[in-house]
Amino acid sequence: MEITKEEVVDVLKGCGLNAEAALRVLRQKSLVKFLSDNTLWMHDQIRDMGTQMVLEESGEGPGMRSRLWDRGEIMTLLNNMKETTSIRGIVLDFKKKFVRQPSADGISSAFSYMMSIFVRFTSEDESSVITISVEHFVLMKKLRLLQISHVELQGNLNLLPADPA
Repeated sequence: MEITKEEVVDVLKGCGLNAEAALRVLRQKSLVKFLSDNTLWMHDQIRDMGTQMVLEESGEGPGMRSRLWDRGEIMTLLNNMKETTSIRGIVLDFKKKFVRQPSADGISSAFSYMMSIFVRFTSEDESSVITISVEHFVLMKKLRLLQISHVELQGNLNLLPADPA
C-alpha cells in the first residue's frame, strides 16, 4: 500500500494525534522514511509487527479488533453487522484482484498452467461494482478512519459522523 506524507498527516490528525511530532520521532528512530516522491517507506518487519499487535488484540474475531484491512473479514463482518465499539479504522480496497489457483488436473505443462491462471485473472468481470450500505458503518460507534477504494457507497452519507470521536 503506497501512501504519501500528506495522507499520513491527514490520518494521524484525524485520529487526534500530533502528526508532525509523531513522524519526526518515527524518522529519528529510523522506523519510517519518506522517499523522493514523498511516499512513506516502512520496513516489512515493522509493518508485520503492527499487524500482529492488532491481530492479538482480540482472539474473538475481527469484530472485536480496532483495525480491519482484510477484505474477506470486512465483508463477512459487514454482512453480519451488529453495533460495535471496538472498530476504529477500516481500509477496504477492491482494486486488487484475488487470483484463484486453478486445479492442476489435466494440465500437461507449466506453460498451460500459467495460461490458465492468466485467463482466469483477466476474465474476471471488470465492470462489476461492489456496493456497500452506509448503515453498516453507522453501527461502528468509534470509527475514526474509513478508507474505501473501488466501492460504491449506498445510502445517506450524512449518517456518517462529520467529526469522528
